[in-house]
Amino acid sequence: MRYLSAIIAFTLLHCKTNRERTDPPPNQPAADTVRVISPPQDISYENLYGLYLHESNGPGFHSTIEIKPMGNDLHFILTVQQPGCEWELQGTMAMMYNQENEYAGFYDSETCRLVFTFFLKTSQLRVETAGLCVALPGRCSVGGVYRLAGTNP
Repeated sequence: MRYLSAIIAFTLLHCKTNRERTDPPPNQPAADTVRVISPPQDISYENLYGLYLHESNGPGFHSTIEIKPMGNDLHFILTVQQPGCEWELQGTMAMMYNQENEYAGFYDSETCRLVFTFFLKTSQLRVETAGLCVALPGRCSVGGVYRLAGTNP
């Protein structure tokens, strides 16, 4: 009787294990319906190149950002001329994301971090400091909205 119980238990266990191996997992698509889509690797930033003028440019205040190509990233030259402040920063902006009408990049150094957000429909660029930019002299300000030169407000 002990042998019979052991044989029945072994048979039930063996049948259950085989059934688990052969039954397909629930909610799993068939192998021929799975498609892997790779993100595009040929993103062009050409529409971002150019000279951007700060929205508050006028007598006593002038700030510009020039954007140039640099591989998969962008090179920028940020120039500020304000009362008590003349400053220039050059660097490489690493592009973080791009959507249909908005791109964003980030400049990161030990002394300054900047976030650049491009709005394609309005040809604008918003610059924000991410934390404290100790490289920027106390009387200088770089944040705000810049418009691509030659475009209408």
